[in-house]
Amino acid sequence: MTTTSHFTLSPTRRQVGLFILLVLALGVGFAVFPVLTPFYMFSPALAALLTLILTRDLRLRTLGHDLGLNRFDLRRWPAALFLPALALTPGYVMLTALGRVQWDARLAQYTWLGGAIYVVFTLILNTLTFSLGEEIGWRGFLLPRLLELGPARASLLTGVIWAVWHYPLIFLGQGYLPPGPRLPLTLLFTLTLMAISVVIGRLWAYRRSLWVAALFHSAHNTVWGLWSNLVLATPVVGLWAGESGLIPLALYTLLALALGWKGRAEPPDAVRSKPPEGIGDPRVP
Repeated sequence: MTTTSHFTLSPTRRQVGLFILLVLALGVGFAVFPVLTPFYMFSPALAALLTLILTRDLRLRTLGHDLGLNRFDLRRWPAALFLPALALTPGYVMLTALGRVQWDARLAQYTWLGGAIYVVFTLILNTLTFSLGEEIGWRGFLLPRLLELGPARASLLTGVIWAVWHYPLIFLGQGYLPPGPRLPLTLLFTLTLMAISVVIGRLWAYRRSLWVAALFHSAHNTVWGLWSNLVLATPVVGLWAGESGLIPLALYTLLALALGWKGRAEPPDAVRSKPPEGIGDPRVP
């Protein structure tokens, strides 16, 4: 007696698998060829678009809604702007209090006005370009298609893929991480992005607004970039502060636990049909 079993993947899972292959392949390609590195941050958006084209699922008329581009969710903007500062700043403050920070000699050239202009300009520019290019892939395309795993697991897995996508820059590029042992810092970086992914995912969930995710992403990069311009990169700073620091990892993890996750997971076929309210408590405006 012969038994034949057929294993088939749902269209959503096929899209997820294809997207992961494409985004990681593009990451390697952009890292290997330095001339393409400036476009690295747009590879998640490119991978999402290619996936939709290759699976014959590209619907231009509803693309903005499907990705969350037509929902701004202004009520979540303050949290998206200030939570990254809450997670990233204490590490540098603690190291300064302990006398373990070496300030950049150019600090005297900066002014409060110049700093404010830098922050605002960087936030706007990154939100409309690099952060949006990434978030179209991570929270616009990938996360909704992983929600059948449950919101928290979906965000954690998104964070893992997000981190691995950086590995070509870390191991093949010019050195993405601060000075220090590469493997431990990469592990810390991965865990931090997993925690950040849960926080962004929770804020995104209220209205599925891609702009909230992109703004959080930009705020994180801007705060990190500001401190990086003020403080010299040393192994101590790399271990305790910045994107790969123990303190930001702990604080982002606490934020993820504090925010929690209300609501239920959405079925795979709800990726496109889900109304703008998002996956959170429907009573939440």
